[in-house]
Amino acid sequence: MSAVPRRHNDQKLLVLVGIGGILLTVVPFLVLSRIPDSRPAGTPAGMPTGTASMAQPVQITPQPATSVRLAGDRVVVFAKGGDGAVLRNVDNLTAEKPPSGWVDLGGRAAGQPVVVNDARGRMGAFIVGVDGAVWRNPDVDPTTATSTWRDLGGRQFVGTPAAAQDARGRLVVVARSSDGRLWESHQKEVATETWTDWRALPIGAASDPAIYRDSHGKIRILAVGSNGRMAVLSQTAPAAEDWSAPVDLGGQLTTAPAAVLDSKGRMHVFARGVDGSCQHNGETNPGTGQWLGWNSCGGQLVGSPLAVLDGKNTVVVFAISPSGSVSHTWRKSDIQNTWMPWKDIGGNIADLVGVALDHRGRLIVYGVGKRGGMEQTHQAGRAAGPWSSWSTELGGVFPPD
Repeated sequence: MSAVPRRHNDQKLLVLVGIGGILLTVVPFLVLSRIPDSRPAGTPAGMPTGTASMAQPVQITPQPATSVRLAGDRVVVFAKGGDGAVLRNVDNLTAEKPPSGWVDLGGRAAGQPVVVNDARGRMGAFIVGVDGAVWRNPDVDPTTATSTWRDLGGRQFVGTPAAAQDARGRLVVVARSSDGRLWESHQKEVATETWTDWRALPIGAASDPAIYRDSHGKIRILAVGSNGRMAVLSQTAPAAEDWSAPVDLGGQLTTAPAAVLDSKGRMHVFARGVDGSCQHNGETNPGTGQWLGWNSCGGQLVGSPLAVLDGKNTVVVFAISPSGSVSHTWRKSDIQNTWMPWKDIGGNIADLVGVALDHRGRLIVYGVGKRGGMEQTHQAGRAAGPWSSWSTELGGVFPPD
């Protein structure tokens, strides 16, 4: 009699255990399936977060394209080789580790290559090709460079193009044609390789243009016309498709302009005057488009000047003197529009290639020597001399520009 209830209880226990097992299997699945997916939108299912396919933040830099660019604790130098090939070298800036050596990135350039980072942080190059079109290589970074160049179109372009990011991070490129007109194209969307058709701009250029994004976020294009006067063209608003009427800055100038923003965000422009001196004009207030007028900062220049901010945010101008040595001047103070006497830093240079501010705050100057190789000098410390002797360690053979 007592065995029957015991067997009945055992059966009930087995049923409860079975139900419990089913719940342990099903309930966690139901609960986990209701947890929101933490992957970024557009990440395929099963792909972990943190992969390379994740959306990257937009990186907007105020610096326009140049032929030298800081990459961490190294400086990457670009130049046109003897056959027009775009060459790249990495200056490691240490006595223990020499430069990487010149690498042929392909392409055939009529002028010098210029390099700027896109909104994803990739270092890309622009050239005017020997066929008169503008070409772009979207990846010339020292670690991932390719030799793939894309034809952005246009014909009868000459010289060296100018490029910069707009306020949204889209790249804008400007080039001059052989008839003295300026043309513009830009990315349709951030960090894509879809570009607008070339559009003629209402200013002319007898030499290469300069481009800079001002302190209000508007792209400005500067050019010296065949009449020797400098004109500036500005976007109507940050990242706008339209341009304001050009402003005539006047002057009696003979070279391409150089531009830089000072520590207050005021734009300064420089070019060689008809008397060979360095001529300067600057904004009265940041982004207003009101200018002081031209004044001489002295010196005797060969070719176009280069302008940068040093490690203490002082505007510094470099130029080649008639003897082939490189000289520089700097503004005395942020208030006074006066310049220090030009100081010679030596060298026997045919072409100035570029100036970089390294990770230590030192200015480093690169130029093609009269013997044809790339040479370099640098400050001993942050915004301080003395300057090193010119090094020929970068080597190479480059034609005069």
